[in-house]
Amino acid sequence: MELIQTLPPPLEQRAKTTYEQILEEGIEKGIQKGIEIGREEGIERMLLVFMQKNPGWSDEQLSAVFEVSVDTVRKMRRLIGPFECNAFVLEAPSDF
Repeated sequence: MELIQTLPPPLEQRAKTTYEQILEEGIEKGIQKGIEIGREEGIERMLLVFMQKNPGWSDEQLSAVFEVSVDTVRKMRRLIGPFECNAFVLEAPSDF
């Protein structure tokens, strides 16, 4: 900020405008990233609830319907736990 204060008035105004523009762009990107993270978390929550109520669905079916990767489906299966009754999950999670 000291550098901006020592600039001649026209350059000072331009520097502040550029700084404000960069700041606004950063804020906008942060908001968009927050929206995307919220969307992903919402989909994962819906997937988790759906999987608990419909344990017979395969990882591939869930991946296609919820438009997430098979790895995401498997991660959600690990959250349900190794003791959940599910004919398609025959082994405990690797971190169990």
